[in-house]
Amino acid sequence: VLVFLSTAMACVPFLLTLRMAQVPPREGHRAFERDLRAPEAFLSSSKEHPIVVFSTDCKQWQQWQSEVLAWSADRVGHTAPVVQILSGCAAEEREAISRQLPLSASLRRHFAPESPRMKDGQPYKYMNKPAGLLHWLQHAEPPVAPDAVVALLDPDMIFLKPLQLDFARKDATLQFSGTWTKVPPPATVTEGLPMAQHYGIGPHWLNFNRTRICGPDSPCTLGYAASTDAARNSRQILEVNSLYSVGPPYVARKADFLRIAETWTKFVPGVYQEYPHLLAEMYAYSMASAHEQLPSFRINNWMVSAVDKMLTSVEGWKPIDIVLENNPNMTCDASILDVARTFGPENFPVVVHYCQKYFSNPVTFHKYAMKQALLTCDESVAVELPAADAFQREPLPIGNRGKVLRPVEHRRSTFMACFMAHALHAAQRDYRRRNCPA
Repeated sequence: VLVFLSTAMACVPFLLTLRMAQVPPREGHRAFERDLRAPEAFLSSSKEHPIVVFSTDCKQWQQWQSEVLAWSADRVGHTAPVVQILSGCAAEEREAISRQLPLSASLRRHFAPESPRMKDGQPYKYMNKPAGLLHWLQHAEPPVAPDAVVALLDPDMIFLKPLQLDFARKDATLQFSGTWTKVPPPATVTEGLPMAQHYGIGPHWLNFNRTRICGPDSPCTLGYAASTDAARNSRQILEVNSLYSVGPPYVARKADFLRIAETWTKFVPGVYQEYPHLLAEMYAYSMASAHEQLPSFRINNWMVSAVDKMLTSVEGWKPIDIVLENNPNMTCDASILDVARTFGPENFPVVVHYCQKYFSNPVTFHKYAMKQALLTCDESVAVELPAADAFQREPLPIGNRGKVLRPVEHRRSTFMACFMAHALHAAQRDYRRRNCPA
């Protein structure tokens, strides 16, 4: 089983998958050791967990995200490989990254060529997501096992607990809504039924020129034809929201992801031409899924990201809200990294997606404020930690208008700021323990 995350890059076609062995620190010099085990016939998932895959560019800013994601997978007991897809690296960038000792023993690297450009000849930052995934599925070394399950994540995610494949487990309970409440939930990831986290991207792609993007005979076009019947249009919108308003983690069998990734890669330039914005690749994924008639079983509790109270039913906040409300004296310290294990993993989300600003009093966490080279032996590069009593402090006004978060939003925002700061601090500490001279 596989999990996939992505970002953008540039270079000649080149394939390389590395697996580094975790080694103890050696006094006075950097430890570096390659895994010399016999080569594998296939890259396979474990019985319990998917292979995690994500795509990045070659810049150091995404390298630390990649390292921390893989580190967090190890930390929660993820037992399958973690694969970083690097797209479009220059030769010197590829060589420098290949020499780096990963923070995680399970991290592998796959180098893919530069992603296709848009119709105007310009690069699109997120094109490496579909193109990198497709290249890896087709050219991974060792090859991806035919029965593998692939879960596609983003690099700016950190595991709270493993992504289990046996959904009958108490710690893998699925929460879902919409059309899927009418059918029994799957026992595991099966071919023909991809799964994905609920995102609030909605049915906006219905307004695109689907005849041009998908083709006149595509199910993407014909399945949701415009109608003068308001009731029919309303039903279509509800159905599209239920089946296609999704994002990472995306999880599917290899055969399904091959079909989706090929069509997704074809559709992105057409969508971007009409909608040159951040979510173009997500809408293209929805349209590719509709074209291939592979709608996603939409999950509500695999991820937390946005703290807005209105998104309570979209993301997996409920168990975290209960913990925070029932433990008003909680301390913001390193113990927060084990919150799922401490309070019971039932219904807890699988990943934190730190793609927004998170406010505590007085520390704000934002990934764009982090150093380019966060994992370094330079002691001056440090992660600012929130106050230990951050959960007991009053929220500060934020933004130009001085907005004050509602109590539940303040608790969530403080949780995200606290969790992320301590996760990066712990990863940085582990990196220095292994790689930096005493």
